[in-house]
Amino acid sequence: MRALPKGWAEVELGEVWHESRARARPDAITRTDYIGLEHVEGGTNRITGAGRSDGVKSAVAVFSEGDVLYGRLRPYLNKVIRPSFAGVASTEFLVFKESQALVNGLLMRLLSSSDLVAYASANSAGVNLPRISAKRLAEYRFGLAPLPEQHRIVAKIESLFARLDEGVAALKRAETNLERYRASVLKAAVEGRLTEEWRRENPPAETGEDLLRRILAERRKRWEAEQLAKFEANGRKPPRNWRAKYKEPVAPDTSGLRGLPEGWCWATVDQVGKVGSGITKGGKKRDAIRRAVPYLRVANVQRGRLDLRVIKTIFASDAEIRRYSLKSGDVLFNEGGDRDKLGRGWVWSGGLAECLHQNHVFRVRPFLRDYPSEFLSHYGNSAGQEWFFRRATQSVNLASINQTVLRSLPVPLPPLREQQHIVRRLADELGSAEAAGTEFTRQLSRATILRQSILKSAFEGRLVPQDPADEPASVLVDRIRAERAAERNRRKRRPSQRKRQPKSRVP
Repeated sequence: MRALPKGWAEVELGEVWHESRARARPDAITRTDYIGLEHVEGGTNRITGAGRSDGVKSAVAVFSEGDVLYGRLRPYLNKVIRPSFAGVASTEFLVFKESQALVNGLLMRLLSSSDLVAYASANSAGVNLPRISAKRLAEYRFGLAPLPEQHRIVAKIESLFARLDEGVAALKRAETNLERYRASVLKAAVEGRLTEEWRRENPPAETGEDLLRRILAERRKRWEAEQLAKFEANGRKPPRNWRAKYKEPVAPDTSGLRGLPEGWCWATVDQVGKVGSGITKGGKKRDAIRRAVPYLRVANVQRGRLDLRVIKTIFASDAEIRRYSLKSGDVLFNEGGDRDKLGRGWVWSGGLAECLHQNHVFRVRPFLRDYPSEFLSHYGNSAGQEWFFRRATQSVNLASINQTVLRSLPVPLPPLREQQHIVRRLADELGSAEAAGTEFTRQLSRATILRQSILKSAFEGRLVPQDPADEPASVLVDRIRAERAAERNRRKRRPSQRKRQPKSRVP
């Protein structure tokens, strides 16, 4: 610990807090607000919502207005609040009343500081559900300022944080507006409004219907080549009428679909590309030699981009590698998750020399080499999202699609030149938006760092000036220690005093 300012005292947290262990059974609770860990935003001391006590099934912690609630489960999440109302809370919260030596406004900030978060995380018990005990938390040592200075520190922190929060709110509003802009640009692109003027000046030599016929011819040609290769590999001649076994792709269901610009037509994913699933993690181990290769997970496949910062590996045989390896131009769709993850994706452009994809990430490989895969992905990330959600298998907070649903997704098919022009326009428009979004993320991260920097200055005595007239913290702490020692002695004497009392006689 750094040298403390004059008038400060080094103490253990448990010496100066006032922990409340008040509990209430479900049948003894008057209808009131309920706070769970899910109602607290990590790192900001903000309450994002509240439940009602009617639904609780076990004992809960009781708190009053102004108490500090500290989330001891997974302390790295940094969930600390000071509600402006009374209620009940999950017993995963430790509750602290105002104490004589440490004001709650400062206690909340101390419990949120990066040093304490690191201490609590390092001293938690449990692997899957790590918790910090009140006993271990009480042993945390820090510099205690004189009581008047604590109030000055709290006032300064609140002032600085208020200005910081205004900036963060403005950034988040800008992020929301940017997302709306992205959505509107994508919608205009896939509906043909983005290229209305271009279309008038560039009449197509090949319409969308012409393009679809060309794609379907290539689709059948590839199927026939695959069948002939199988016959040859097995040493067989193709049987009579083998071409009749060709399965036609799913046609689009256009009922309820909007009209398209002239020269466009509706198609399905099944018509424009070959749909495939990926490799299963932890599948049956075969005798074949297997080696570690990189593979994409749902977390890598974001909306409109691929996040390749963390790539995991999977053991696969040569046959599996040939089957599941990605090729440049493959369009990726996430199988499921929450609403944001469902069906989102982007195009593989060969970021790694050899890469597979897991079974929760579907792949669509266009039949035509010059087909702009980005257009299909843009459509899937815009209008396709609602379509996927309506047809997904729903469960609690999750949804998923299968290959049948993906194959039947109706997609607009503009003339090829127009698709290519749309993709270029979107690259320019969304590229600027992406740069702005990156800057917003950087500024929000900077705000988080600045909050912790302010707290660090506060607990090192550098945020406000010291006043020599303030009663030193050591005097206050000594007084509290003496009072607590006296109280402990009184508690020890009470049982012995009862034993010495003579038994009353019945006359």
